[in-house]
Amino acid sequence: MEILFRAWIVARQREPLGAFAALFSIFLLAGSAWAQSNAQGYLYGNVPGTSGTVSAVSTETGFTIEVGVSGSGTYRIDSLPVGRYSVTYTAGDVKTSKSALVYLNKGTQVSFAAEPARLDDIVVSGVDAALVDTLSTETSTSFSAAELERIPVQRTLTAVQLLAPDAVEGSSDFTNQQGNRLVTFGGASPLENQFFINGFNITDFRNGLGAAEVPFEFFREINIRTGGYSAEFGRSMGGSISTVSKTGANEFRAGANIFWEPDFGREDYPDVFIRGGEPKFINSKDQRDKYEANIFASGPIIRDKLFFYGLVGTPYLNTENLTTGGSGFAELESDSPAYWAANLLYNIAYGHQLQLTAFSDERDYTTSTSAYDLETGTRTSTPLDGVTEETFGGQNYIINYTGQLTDWMALNLLYGKGERKEIATSRSASGTPCSAIVDRRGSGSSRLGCIPATAREQNIIDTREAYRFDTTFTFDAYGFHQLKIGYDREDLETDYTLAYAGDGTVYTYDTCESVDGCDLQGQTVTQGTEYVNLRSFGFAGVFENKLTAYYLQDSWQVTPRLLVDLGVRYDEFDLHDAFGDSYLTLEDNWAPRLGASYDLFGDGDSKVYANYGKYFLPIVTNLAARALAIGEDRTTNYTYDSIDDNGFPTGLQQVGNSFADVGSGDQAYDQNIKATELDEFIIGFETEVAPRWVLGVSASHRNLIEAQEDTCYFDAVSGQYGCVLLNPGASPFIDGQDFDFDGEPDTLTISNDTLMLPEAKRKYYAVQVDLQRFFDGKWEAYFSYTWSHLYGNFEGFANSDVGQDDAGITITFDNFALVADGDLPNDRRHNLKARGSYAPTDEWRFGASFQLQSGRPKNAFGLIPLGTPGFDADPALNNAVIGLYNGAYEGEFAYVNGQQVGRGSEGRLSWTFTLDLSANYAPGALPGLTIGLDLFNVTNEDEVTNIIEEYELQSGQNPEYGTPRTASSFQTPRTVRLSARYEFGL
Repeated sequence: MEILFRAWIVARQREPLGAFAALFSIFLLAGSAWAQSNAQGYLYGNVPGTSGTVSAVSTETGFTIEVGVSGSGTYRIDSLPVGRYSVTYTAGDVKTSKSALVYLNKGTQVSFAAEPARLDDIVVSGVDAALVDTLSTETSTSFSAAELERIPVQRTLTAVQLLAPDAVEGSSDFTNQQGNRLVTFGGASPLENQFFINGFNITDFRNGLGAAEVPFEFFREINIRTGGYSAEFGRSMGGSISTVSKTGANEFRAGANIFWEPDFGREDYPDVFIRGGEPKFINSKDQRDKYEANIFASGPIIRDKLFFYGLVGTPYLNTENLTTGGSGFAELESDSPAYWAANLLYNIAYGHQLQLTAFSDERDYTTSTSAYDLETGTRTSTPLDGVTEETFGGQNYIINYTGQLTDWMALNLLYGKGERKEIATSRSASGTPCSAIVDRRGSGSSRLGCIPATAREQNIIDTREAYRFDTTFTFDAYGFHQLKIGYDREDLETDYTLAYAGDGTVYTYDTCESVDGCDLQGQTVTQGTEYVNLRSFGFAGVFENKLTAYYLQDSWQVTPRLLVDLGVRYDEFDLHDAFGDSYLTLEDNWAPRLGASYDLFGDGDSKVYANYGKYFLPIVTNLAARALAIGEDRTTNYTYDSIDDNGFPTGLQQVGNSFADVGSGDQAYDQNIKATELDEFIIGFETEVAPRWVLGVSASHRNLIEAQEDTCYFDAVSGQYGCVLLNPGASPFIDGQDFDFDGEPDTLTISNDTLMLPEAKRKYYAVQVDLQRFFDGKWEAYFSYTWSHLYGNFEGFANSDVGQDDAGITITFDNFALVADGDLPNDRRHNLKARGSYAPTDEWRFGASFQLQSGRPKNAFGLIPLGTPGFDADPALNNAVIGLYNGAYEGEFAYVNGQQVGRGSEGRLSWTFTLDLSANYAPGALPGLTIGLDLFNVTNEDEVTNIIEEYELQSGQNPEYGTPRTASSFQTPRTVRLSARYEFGL
């Protein structure tokens, strides 16, 4: 009774959860169990009788789980660590055994029949031992470490994601902390994915820029879910990437490897010149050397009981390149501490296992800049000498417990803590602070200060503390059930300090080139006027974000051929402000998950499946850092008398209004705001068309139901600027927050007739066909084609139009004139992929990977025409506000030459083609040694992948329109990788 009473108290304290929370609490306090499928796999199958047991014994560690047979003659063993198993069916005195491989997030079918089985030994040396997983209703792709060694692929999680059939590389503006581009899935933005290792979330939670850079050598298997998630997964609208680490086993193994990408084997990105022949990116002067070396060992501490795995690695990166315009020379060098990873695995008792995981991805970089004379090809000295020191990453620690309490109850627990640093400081070569100064007079852009304009002083530390508890019950009731009840909690904290380097101001010189003059924030200057724009920026704060989820999932084997997945997930998001108070809580996020899979012929060779799911995205701490931090972002234009020897203006006289986004630790939001929400529908078919060959066809649709964003506004008289969080298309109700800048809290409803914002729209349709031939020790092959269409007015957490990664507060809905309909940036209509490997002898192995993809849409954006209604009833004030908007969002509105434009108005970028090849030699005379050669982008294709889309500026047509947005806005150039690996066992 005491346990039940405590459970009831917990439920009463969490009123929104009601009976669901009470039910969960009873199970939890009673010591019941859970299964954690984002770090494990499962076995399933049929047996000839309706009684007996099936046991799975790891042949690597001795870990054992045993379950009873259901009344319908089926069984399922969940919560199995990845690896090789001996599976035994026992009925009375008769025992039958088979061997099997268990893969991450995959079902391996092992059936026992009175007659000889279809496969006496279902072990297949490849990705998926059960060629068709008839118990799965989701879409996913898996890769083992062994498979990734057989094909040419860069040693990054990003590169592995791109092997998935519907994966699309995101804009070159979006990279993780190690500079690897991000990936989009299913029409989502590249900031909407989730990443796990051994069940622990390692995603960049502040704005979604990838994940912790786990040492690649540490991965044992990688699984990429792209749709149809079960209820235990949430907080994502793109891909969910689960990985498991390598662990020790009864055999002692050790080794070392080195991977080297020399500069002499790498081509350069093309040079870029803007109209008039002015240099923009001089990539032909680039140099890049990269290598990675690892030492590792694993084995038993106590045989069949306690195991270890340890890894130490040294990454090194050195690059040299010219800055924008060719006026500066920058050299980056990694000065990293050795990264490391470790795992301890303890078989506590029969059916009980404890796992400890830790790794560090901390990296240090130093970038030195100096002036450069492009004509003579020589560096010069001050005032352009500068040094930027950066630290990224941190340490992560994870504890997992797996327990099989009875043959009908399993228990897993997880606790993890991770840290992610983002620290940068810039100074002159002599150690003194220096500011960013940019000269945009004329047709080009050059740097006068000792650091680039993007340089910032920042000290940001993100900390995640995660708890996960799952309980799984198996029972017979009108079929065989696996009922999972779970709790998922993440406590997130962002400690944030960010400012422009030097004196906290960026100085940008420019010239008015329009014959009609230029409006500079409310004041017009004549053609030929030189002016300088000063933007001062500095914010700070500590922000917490508490994410809580409860979920229930019933995997119901209605008949031996029909599986039905019935699930529901409840998410709650609670963001705190800089004062530690709850700022915005989003509740009542109920997400049903429904799926079904039918074994067409009852032999496990074919299935049809369907899935429906609802997904929610949490509010992120980036929103707090940008909207709730204490500080100021002020922009002011000045004319000036001269420029001193250090590049600073003298004799300043203000022109136009000074406008500022003042951070007071609060921001107005709609009291009825809802979380970002999406619906997904999938239907598919899989069949084994020949031995080892599987054909799959699927169709999917994703529809954005709701988006959480901000809209921003100017006060025409004061020039002040502010934003309100809302769901676009709604009429926000503001209660107790200062909306009109008078220092007093306001209570009002703003009609959407005033805001004129459309609802956020993002629709995705796709048809996918894939054909796979599983590895047989000799060769393997994979082919896929995906047709998709992504359109709407909202990309998501990212805005590729301008390279903005402000999750939840992009510029998309800051004003109705910024909203454009049409094909979205990640719309790649055609996506063809193929890969494979071939081992003609025991010593030689060859691999290939190919991708052909249609280009992304091209846009042209500009300025709001004067006289456009909707900003103020007074014509003069209306035009004044238009001038303020055009100054703040120059060249980003859905207007060109006074006419409204839609997305994709300028056609599409070119198709891209990439071919990668690899060769590996393992000499028989030296067992354990492998020498490798990889060639990436063999034909050195260099199509542009991302362009400047600001067509119309206040000074006239943008001379940079249509040029690559960044120096790397191309296909990655041809790269050669040399490798040597040696591994031995005892």
